[in-house]
Amino acid sequence: MKRLLMSGLLLSMTPALAGGADFSPTAFELSLQREACYGTCPVYTVQVNGNGAVLWTGERWVQQVGKLRATVNPAAVKRLQQAVKAANFFVLKDEYLDMPVTDLPYATLEVRQGMQHKTVHYYLGDPNVPPALLNLAKQADLELGTAAWIGQR
Repeated sequence: MKRLLMSGLLLSMTPALAGGADFSPTAFELSLQREACYGTCPVYTVQVNGNGAVLWTGERWVQQVGKLRATVNPAAVKRLQQAVKAANFFVLKDEYLDMPVTDLPYATLEVRQGMQHKTVHYYLGDPNVPPALLNLAKQADLELGTAAWIGQR
């Protein structure tokens, strides 16, 4: 239910970022959501579109709670597009949810590239999560500057 609600929320925010759904071959949108753990893991969602418009929504354990808008340069968007391709994102499984450890957070990466759209929900403690997926999420954080909004950890 929570994932369904969050997917609806993400989809409702996407048109606001992009000014309407764009399915052209060059269209690009990426959303990264990091969920709660049993500790003080940052809880937030960050989204970017192909024009470099960024929407941050901080929830808990972040310096900036609430919504912020920013922009990143086209080179950052291009690097994210290349990282999506390098991760073979559109052929990954939809979920990686094995839980050998139970105090780590979940995350969701959603990407729309032209007509392709995929959402991958994963548990950070799942040993089967492909390193390329983890690297893509880290690069999204880096390129979109989330450290400034998360604050000192």
